[in-house]
Amino acid sequence: MKKHIRSFTVILSLLLIFLIGLQPVSVYGQTDSSQTHFTATTINNENSQNVPVQFEMVDNLKGWLVLDGELFLTKDDGNHWENITPFGLPTGLHAVNFDSSGSGSIISLVPLDEDLTVVFYKTNNFGESWQEEENNLRTLLLENEVNQVSAIYGQWLNENEGWLMVKRESSANFSHGVLLHTENGGKVWRVLSAPAGERFVFFNSQLGYMQKHETQESFYYTLDGGQS
Repeated sequence: MKKHIRSFTVILSLLLIFLIGLQPVSVYGQTDSSQTHFTATTINNENSQNVPVQFEMVDNLKGWLVLDGELFLTKDDGNHWENITPFGLPTGLHAVNFDSSGSGSIISLVPLDEDLTVVFYKTNNFGESWQEEENNLRTLLLENEVNQVSAIYGQWLNENEGWLMVKRESSANFSHGVLLHTENGGKVWRVLSAPAGERFVFFNSQLGYMQKHETQESFYYTLDGGQS
């Protein structure tokens, strides 16, 4: 019993460190890893075009960068960069994912006055070609009255299963969002329960954690894949 308690304490300690500041390794397309991946994008409320830089390494040499609404890829540790932006990608909030095999996706969300623009692209060759995927994200978000958005956070557990948090725009004292889940590669999403609109991580299809918005020392957890 004591051994289990010690193991659980170590896991919680590592998880808190992870949620506070560390970025994990992407495992999109890898089903045998306990690591997870999410990408955060925030937007300045006074200037909807002021999107900060997003960056992540895929492996020791490959990495991607989002800058000024464009997506770049390096295959030589940052010495050279190639623009791999999907044609027609709107300027907005982006959730980008890649794995070392070249499979990847980008979900782009543009808040409008009373509407949303949502596009979803996939690639299997590091962005040499992209395919736009049909999805029901816009419909679900409008049904849940989410059209003014401050951030999105995305994670893929494997090529089929993923989650997307769309955080509603609000004051610093509140955190509300819609958590969406897909099991068929993003074609169909459904809304899950969400205690806040913050960063999250799933270690498998059932066990997940979400940071509490008012503190960096506490978090929520789910044992049923986000149902509760």
